[in-house]
Amino acid sequence: MRAGSFQSIRGGSWISGGGDSLAVSGNSLPFLVLRQTDLAGNPSAPVTVNLGGPGMGWIEASGSSLLPTLIGSLKQWVLLHGEVVAGDADYFSIEIPSGFRLRSAAFVGYDSIDKIAFFAIQNKAIFDAGFDTGKMLAFGHFGPADLGKNVVANVAATGLGPGPLTFWIQQTGQLATRYALLLSIEPGS
Repeated sequence: MRAGSFQSIRGGSWISGGGDSLAVSGNSLPFLVLRQTDLAGNPSAPVTVNLGGPGMGWIEASGSSLLPTLIGSLKQWVLLHGEVVAGDADYFSIEIPSGFRLRSAAFVGYDSIDKIAFFAIQNKAIFDAGFDTGKMLAFGHFGPADLGKNVVANVAATGLGPGPLTFWIQQTGQLATRYALLLSIEPGS
């Protein structure tokens, strides 16, 4: 998306995008609404993109910390989305290419009666930290009040550089939580 924005999960607030691509992977969002903004600041008419549904290419993230779903190399922006409930965590791994670093990781969608879920990130191709926060790059609770916050804002740039990153998204309660996590990269060492 060049100077664009989008909406996810039940038409929430417009979320600014950038660059010329947006990859989408997961099993929770039925559609995205996209619009582009010209240099004068005028938004285009919204366009709805159908992301399909069960049986139409949706990806259920792995529930195994040692075999996370491989998303592949992050190009510019990727929107990962899923649904978690106690006993069904999501693990997925991305690769930050040489010469780049993760600029931001922000939850942009949250849909649940339960207002708290959990995330953690480890800079490995698997998630073997268990509950040892000393082995995690970033971790914490998130919910509706945290939408748009960059959860890696306080991580040293060296930890966000080239190589694998594995994410763990979990809900400990019995109420399902739908989430959307927007990742973006930028040139860096």
